[in-house]
Amino acid sequence: MRAALGLQAGRAAPATGTVARRSGRATVTGQQATAATQSGPPLAGLARLLAPRSVAVVGASDDVSRFGGAAVHNLLSHGYRGEVHLVSRSRSEVAGRPTYPSVSAIGQPVDSAILLVAADAAIEVAAECRDRGVASLVIVASGFGEGGSGEPGRHRLAQLRQVLAGSGITVLGPSTTGLSNLLDHYLPRASGNQLPAGQVRGGPLALVSQSGAVNNIVYNRAQARGVGVGYAVATGLQAFCDVWDVASYLLDDERVRVVAMVLEDAGPAAKAVRVCRQARERDKTVLLLKLGRTARGAEAVASHSGSLAGEWAVQQAVLTDAGATVVTDLDQLWEVPMLLQAWGPPQPATGQPGLGVLAFSGGEGALIADQASEAGVALPPVSEAFRRSVRERSPLAEVGNPFDPTGDVIGREEQFVEAVRSFVTGNDFPAYLLAAPVQGELLRTSMRRACQAARDSGRRVAASLWTVPGLSDGVESDLRADGMALFDSSSRAVAAITTYFALAAPAPPAGADPGEATAALDGLRALPPDAGYWRVRTALAGLGVPFADGGVFTDPQAAAEFAGTVGFPVVAKADVPSGTHKSQAGLVRLGLRDRGEVAAAVRELLDSLAGAGVEAPQVVVEPFVFGELQVYVGGKRDPGFGPVVLFGAGGSAVEFAADVAVAPARGLTNGGARRLVARSRVGAFLTARDRALTTRLAEVVVTVATAIQAGGYAAIDLNPVVVDLSAGRVSAVDARLVGQAAAEPVEGGDQ
Repeated sequence: MRAALGLQAGRAAPATGTVARRSGRATVTGQQATAATQSGPPLAGLARLLAPRSVAVVGASDDVSRFGGAAVHNLLSHGYRGEVHLVSRSRSEVAGRPTYPSVSAIGQPVDSAILLVAADAAIEVAAECRDRGVASLVIVASGFGEGGSGEPGRHRLAQLRQVLAGSGITVLGPSTTGLSNLLDHYLPRASGNQLPAGQVRGGPLALVSQSGAVNNIVYNRAQARGVGVGYAVATGLQAFCDVWDVASYLLDDERVRVVAMVLEDAGPAAKAVRVCRQARERDKTVLLLKLGRTARGAEAVASHSGSLAGEWAVQQAVLTDAGATVVTDLDQLWEVPMLLQAWGPPQPATGQPGLGVLAFSGGEGALIADQASEAGVALPPVSEAFRRSVRERSPLAEVGNPFDPTGDVIGREEQFVEAVRSFVTGNDFPAYLLAAPVQGELLRTSMRRACQAARDSGRRVAASLWTVPGLSDGVESDLRADGMALFDSSSRAVAAITTYFALAAPAPPAGADPGEATAALDGLRALPPDAGYWRVRTALAGLGVPFADGGVFTDPQAAAEFAGTVGFPVVAKADVPSGTHKSQAGLVRLGLRDRGEVAAAVRELLDSLAGAGVEAPQVVVEPFVFGELQVYVGGKRDPGFGPVVLFGAGGSAVEFAADVAVAPARGLTNGGARRLVARSRVGAFLTARDRALTTRLAEVVVTVATAIQAGGYAAIDLNPVVVDLSAGRVSAVDARLVGQAAAEPVEGGDQ
């Protein structure tokens, strides 16, 4: 459970301790460079960056259309209470204030300097700030390796790092529009494209992103809808300070309850996991929106696990497990905090979350029902008492959930208000959605009174309105002024409410580490990377993976006799190092129905292997396993985020089925494995059909989790695992290991 949003007055005292941080190597990828420092900024440095007692604006101007003018205007118009020093080489006065020709001329301590000059000049000013003991810098200029700045830009970045090396200065940027801190009236943002001072307010929501433009979109949309934003920070190139450094600092500010983050790069794994755990420990919420979610990781191995669990799928699983909540679009970054602000924290639910819906349109009610069902949100039946009361008042009304009081109440204010009030107070749903039609002034007073009555009940009530400029303006402004959680459409409301309920999910229980050495694990670890299918199968069976009876043969007649003992039909497989889709490579013979077919198939495979230069060729013979379903169980080691397990629909079309769920392998319990299975479509079907089979599959998942952690391999694939619903049996019919894995740094947090 996350704590409710609650704005607390007062300014947080700057931190005095220091905490070492680590981040990734300096790289420039696409449009954005990633974090480049070996140590993140100390907390005291971030305090003086985000809430300084004095600030120098270097490159100050009166032209608000330019960086220098916009920063000065924003800083002064929001009532900053600290010392402001304007620096300009060309102007003696800016905004009616005298200027200094340089930072050195200020002659007073400066906590932070906003550098609004070009890239080359910024390096010179940074050196000057270093020499004058300035504690923090915001470098707005581009041209430090991002975009088209190329090699000259990378050279500038190296110069800047050299200038600041060992100085202890905290740096935001380069290539950033800066920051907003409305909680302390400090807004030196170098852009004029945000709502003016009179239309914004501070609040317990903090926004952190690399992109200044994306940050500003969320900031403006949240403020326009009455959601106060305490901090909005754009980290830009992240050459010195990344989104996780900023988020970690903000989570320690008692005035911040939600940190909403937009990620272009998930960043250093250990730091990201540590910050998400920090939020959980403080009972706060971290919302994550990842840009470029569909890109495959460059390191993806040539296996099902590699192609199914792209980079973000792994990162999302690990970060969610650590306490983050993932959203899918920009507006959810303020819509979910709006619900937290209006409703307080969600309560843990024993079952499926429930929603009561009042829609003044039967069509919209059906739409909401569809969306709620797809999102896993129940629409429980209305109470019998409410059903009877409606029948007495409106015999023609369809009484259910969603509830449509019919168009008769439109234009009849008292009936309208009573319909809403009785629905909310006459039922006991965890939350309510009032989906209003667009009726302009005709609806304005009725909707306002109805929402007030609903809120006065003390229930969790939100409203949706299909806004139409010029028609719905009055209704919208009234409801927002009253503090109603109001959405632009019912579809947006359902999505945000679904995420709100998800915040109540408890932290996953800690499971056992795989770690003691056993004979089975030792056997798995001892396998060479080029081990054939038989050795891989034998090692995994020793750990508990269920396989059908099988044997390995170099003699076709011996193979035929074995087939007769296990029963026909059987399958013959070339015993070669692991490869995906062996049948497509001509390495499998299926459906062999007598000894003659077996002997011929084994002889053919042996000859084929010998002709390909395989020494001591052999063939594996197994019974043909029947079953109604084929599923996939896999494991993968991500170089940054560690080992994960996967479950979903299997078979030769596994990559195209796109039905896979991912979870961290570390500490995975049987309960966690069952939840993982149920998150896939095929697993949801199995959970509803046969829970005992789901438990057996969960045991296989836990075994693979143990193996991927202990075995030192990049990936493990069991595909397919055949599910026999009639016999209640699961059997793996193919298995493979992929490569040796590099060690990943997540475990322990700070490696």
